[in-house]
Amino acid sequence: MSPDYPLQPGAPLPTVPHRCDLVQAVRLAGATENYHRIHFDAAHARATGLPAAVVDSALLMAWFEALVEDTYGSTARLLQLQARFRRPVLLDEEVYCGGTVEQAVGIGAHLRLTLRLSLRDAQGGTRAEATAAIELPAR
Repeated sequence: MSPDYPLQPGAPLPTVPHRCDLVQAVRLAGATENYHRIHFDAAHARATGLPAAVVDSALLMAWFEALVEDTYGSTARLLQLQARFRRPVLLDEEVYCGGTVEQAVGIGAHLRLTLRLSLRDAQGGTRAEATAAIELPAR
């Protein structure tokens, strides 16, 4: 966490690349007990109308959470995280997780931030969007 993390509305968060490969997808299936074959079997995914195997949305949510924690550190408390998934992220496809500060409100000895987050593909297309609310100790 940088001591100069973004606090003002409009301030950008870092943009972080992510990619999920087959090994990670299978490990995630085991950890979450979500064995839906569209997440690791490309032929099955294509048979259901998808272009390839798709990354489980649980991992996409984890990428959003990691962005918040890596940006603001362990003293930030995640109050809310809501996401909307627009288009699937395919296995082995690189996507970019980033966002901006939408709102900052002082509440007693804390600062509450509303963050607008997104996962974008290499062409800038939106794959997922999220809103996060966090609380930080006031500086």
